Amino acid sequence: MGYETDTYTLLPAGSALTAATWFTPSTAPYYFAGSDFVRGVIRVNVTAVTTAPTAIAVALQNSSDGGTTWYPSAAGLPFASTPGYATITATVAATTQWAFTVNTFPGNLFRLAVLTTGGTGVIVSATGDFQKYIADAS
Repeated sequence: MGYETDTYTLLPAGSALTAATWFTPSTAPYYFAGSDFVRGVIRVNVTAVTTAPTAIAVALQNSSDGGTTWYPSAAGLPFASTPGYATITATVAATTQWAFTVNTFPGNLFRLAVLTTGGTGVIVSATGDFQKYIADAS
């Protein structure tokens, strides 16, 4: 067995955050599917900030019904650094970049959700690199 790394655009450039509202991509090209992921790194880039937010949270959601229902739901997403979530609590300025690791992949369809607790004019993009086991070609 070997590893293969797949890279996905999780949030398009220019995604605008609204304070206290979870932002998720609205079109399927920003979802990704797979059942054999073992770990990954998600990189979030803040490219513009008018008024600095107090914190930004990131969560990886999954869907078992082809993208109709997402778990955890936006109502159930905590704003805390717990497994499956990453929270930046320092003031976030334009051109801030951060990454967090993922090593739990329930289900087989995923998308990113991002939340800011304050600020205006917060523009982000995000990518992810995910490793999965593949059969060795030898």
